[in-house]
Amino acid sequence: MHKEYSHPQSKESSPDQLFKLFRSRPRLADSGKLKQTEIAARVQVDVRAVQQWENGERLPSAENLKKLLRVFVEEDLFIEQREREEARFLWQAVKQTYEQRPGTTRLYPPFDEEWFRAILSDRREEFLVSAQREKVKTNLPTPLTGFVGREQELAKIKSLFTSTRLITLAGTGGCGKTRLALEAARDLVEHYRDGVWFFDFATVREPAFILEMVAMTLGIVEEQGSDQAQVLTNWLRRKQILLIMDNCEQLVAGCALLIESWLRTCPYLHILVTSREILNIVGEHVLSVSPLPVPTVQTQGQLAWDTIRSSPAVRLFTERAQAVHPAFELTPENAVAIAQICQRLDGLPLALELAAARMNLLSATQLLERLAAPLSLLTGSTRTHQPHQQTLRTSLDWSYQLLETEEQELFRHVSIFAGGWTLPALEALTQAKTGLPKSERTLQILSQLVAKSLVIVQRSTPNAEPRFLLLDTIRQYSQERLAEHSNEAERSFLQEKHAAFYASMAEESESHLRSAQRAPWLRHLKEEYENIRAALSWSTSHNDMAGHGLRIAAALYWFWLHQGSWSEGSRWLTTLLELAHAHKADQEQRILAKAAHGAGILAWVQGKQEEAAGLAQESLAAARMAEDREAIAICLRLVSQILQAQGESQQALAYATESVTLARAQANSWNLATSLNNLATIIRLQGESEKACAFYEESIALLREIGDMWELSAPLRNLGSLMIQLGDYQRAHILYREALHCCQEMRGAWFLSRSFEDIAFLLNRRGEAKHAATLLGVAEGLRERLGASLIPFTTQAYEENLESLQSQLNQEACLLAWQSGKDMEIEQALAFALQVL
Repeated sequence: MHKEYSHPQSKESSPDQLFKLFRSRPRLADSGKLKQTEIAARVQVDVRAVQQWENGERLPSAENLKKLLRVFVEEDLFIEQREREEARFLWQAVKQTYEQRPGTTRLYPPFDEEWFRAILSDRREEFLVSAQREKVKTNLPTPLTGFVGREQELAKIKSLFTSTRLITLAGTGGCGKTRLALEAARDLVEHYRDGVWFFDFATVREPAFILEMVAMTLGIVEEQGSDQAQVLTNWLRRKQILLIMDNCEQLVAGCALLIESWLRTCPYLHILVTSREILNIVGEHVLSVSPLPVPTVQTQGQLAWDTIRSSPAVRLFTERAQAVHPAFELTPENAVAIAQICQRLDGLPLALELAAARMNLLSATQLLERLAAPLSLLTGSTRTHQPHQQTLRTSLDWSYQLLETEEQELFRHVSIFAGGWTLPALEALTQAKTGLPKSERTLQILSQLVAKSLVIVQRSTPNAEPRFLLLDTIRQYSQERLAEHSNEAERSFLQEKHAAFYASMAEESESHLRSAQRAPWLRHLKEEYENIRAALSWSTSHNDMAGHGLRIAAALYWFWLHQGSWSEGSRWLTTLLELAHAHKADQEQRILAKAAHGAGILAWVQGKQEEAAGLAQESLAAARMAEDREAIAICLRLVSQILQAQGESQQALAYATESVTLARAQANSWNLATSLNNLATIIRLQGESEKACAFYEESIALLREIGDMWELSAPLRNLGSLMIQLGDYQRAHILYREALHCCQEMRGAWFLSRSFEDIAFLLNRRGEAKHAATLLGVAEGLRERLGASLIPFTTQAYEENLESLQSQLNQEACLLAWQSGKDMEIEQALAFALQVL
C-alpha cells in the first residue's frame, strides 16, 4: 500500500478535488492512473456521472460512494495505515457539501466504520492468496454490468458442487442462466487447480464441433492419427477443472453423450451447463432458474416503497435504465409504475434490460402504457448480444424452432389457458384429438415442454397436484403462433372444450363449497379463476357457448358471495340470463333457476331489493317448472326473506316452512340446516323466541356435523342476537366468539362484517360504547369495500345502536371510534374483536 503521498489538506477538501486527487495516484499494479471509464464500470454508473462528480456538478449517492471507496481500497490508492482516515475525510466532505446545498432537508448518512473495517480486512486477506490466484487459469469474460440478486442460487450452486459433479441451470430464454453461471464460476475459480473454462455453444450447430471448441480453448493439440475424443478425455482425466458449457439446448443429445462419458472417466471434472432443455442423464442435478422476483404491491406508502426498491427485478431495471439515462432515479413517485413494468415482463432479465434501454426516450408511465404488447416493443438490444437474444421475440423464436412438430402444436394449444392449468384440464382439451381420456402421449409432450423450459411446474405444497404455467410474455408468443397456424373454427373448438371443462369443474365445486371441503375448493377456484373468467368471456361473446357460461355462473354464485365479488358475479349472471332469454336457449330450467337465484342473492346483499324480488320469483318459477325439490327449497328461502322485509309476514312464514319441509324430505343436511336457520330468523322477527331457538339449535347441530364453518357462523350469530334480545349476554358472548372463529377460519368478508356488527350490539348492551362504535366502523368499512348494504331487517337494530352509542359517547367521540374501526385491516379488526369480546 502507498506510503509516499501527503495527506489531503483542507484546501483540497471539496469532494470534486478529493475525487481527482485519489484517482490521480498511481496504482501499485503499475497499470497507470485509474481512468474515469474504469470507475464507471466498477461502480456501475455512466461515465458522465463520474465526470459530474469530479466537476463538482453532482454528488454520488451513499450507495455509490461506498462502491467508489471499495474501488480505491482495491486499487491501493489510500496511504498505508491511514486508509480509514482518508476514507472518512472524503465521506465527511461529501456529507457536508450535500447538507449545505440550498433546499436540502434530508441528512446524508454517516460514515460506516464497521463496513470500512470489513473491506480493509478483505483486501488484506486477498494479498495473502494473490500469488495462488495468479496461477489459476481461466477464460471467464469480465462482466460489463453489475450482477443483481440471485444470492440463494449462487449459494446453492456452490453447495451442490460439494456433492455432485454436473449441474444444469435450466430455464426459459432470457431468464439469466448465463450470467448466473458466470457469476458462480467467478466465485469458484480458486477451488479448481487447473482452472475454470467457459464455452459458448450458441453459434455451434454440429455436435462434432463441441470437441473442437473445447480442445482448442484448453490448448490441447490433436496428434496425427489419434482419436481427438480420447486425447481430450485422457487430458481431462488428470485435471481438477470446472467447465462452463453455455447454450447447450440445440446440442442436447451431443452434449449429453459427451458429458456422460467424461463424468464416467474423469473423477475430478466438474461441469456447469446452461440450457433451455435438460440433458436428462445419470448424475445430472437440475437447478431451475426462474425469472427475478417481482414486487407484489397491495399497499400504499412506506411499506409499498420498501417492498419495491428491495425487489431484484426493480433493482436490475433501475441499474440498466441509469446506463442509458444517468439522471434516472427510482422514486416513490415512479416506483409503482416500475414495479408494474417488472410484473408485466414476468421479471425476465432480458426483457427488463430491453425495456430499460427505452428509458432514455420514455417515462416509466409511458413505457408501462406501451407494454400491452411487449413482444412488439422490446425489439432493441446491444450489438454484442447473441443473435438469438437480440430481441425478446428472437429469443422465443429460437426456443420454438427447437421443438418437435407435436411439441409446437401443444405449445400453441396451451395458450388457451389463462393463469395456468392442471393435467386434467389439458387432457380435456386434447381428448377430442387423441380419443383417449388420459393420453400418455399428451403427458410425454407436456414433459418435453417442461424440460425445454417453456412450461413452468408449480405446486402449492410438495405433495399437491401440480399446476402448469406459461409466463405472460411466453403466452403472448404462443397465442401469436396459434393465430398463425389455425383458423377461427379451430380456435373456437379449443375455446369450447376449455369452457366445457370449467363448467363441469364449477358444478363439481358446488357440493364441496357446502361441506368441510369448502377451504380447499375455495383455493382451487381462486387458482383457476383466470380460466373461469376467460370461459365466461368467451361464453358471452359466442351464442353457441352461452350455455357453458350460464352453467359456470349458476354454480359460482356461492363463491362470489364468499369472496365479496358481488358486482362481478351480478354482471356475469345478469348478462348470461339475458342471453338465455333473448336467444331462447334450450337451457335446463334447473340451471335457469340456479342462475336467477344466484343473481337474486347478490342483488339482495347489495341492497337492490326490487331487482332481488324479481329474480327470486323468477328462480322459484323455474325451479317449480323443473320439479326440482332441492332447488325449490333453496329458492323459497330467498323469497321468504324478501317477503319478510316487505312486511308480508304470513306469506314469508309459509314459504320458509315449505322450504324446511322439502329439505327434510330430500335428506339434504346442508339444505335443511340453512332452511332451518332461515325459518328461525323469520319466526324470531315475528316474536316466537322459543320456536326460533329450537330451530337455530337444530341448524347449528347439522352444520357442525357437516363441518361447514362459514355457514355455521350464520345460525350462531342469529342465536346470539336472540340471546341478547332475551337478556342472556353470557350465552351471546359464547355464541359470537365461536361465530367469529368460524369467520376467521374461512375469511368471508361479508359474514365477518355481520359478526363485527353483532358483537358491537352486545358490547353496547354491556356498556362498552367505545369498543362497540369501533366495531360498527369495522363492519361499515368492510361493507363499503364489498359494495354491500345492511340486510333490511337488521337496519332498525343498527340505527338504534348507533343512536345509543352517540348519546353515550357524544357525537364527536363516537365518530372518532367509528372511523378508527373503518380504517382497520381485517387482521387487525379480528385481533381487536377477539380482545374486547
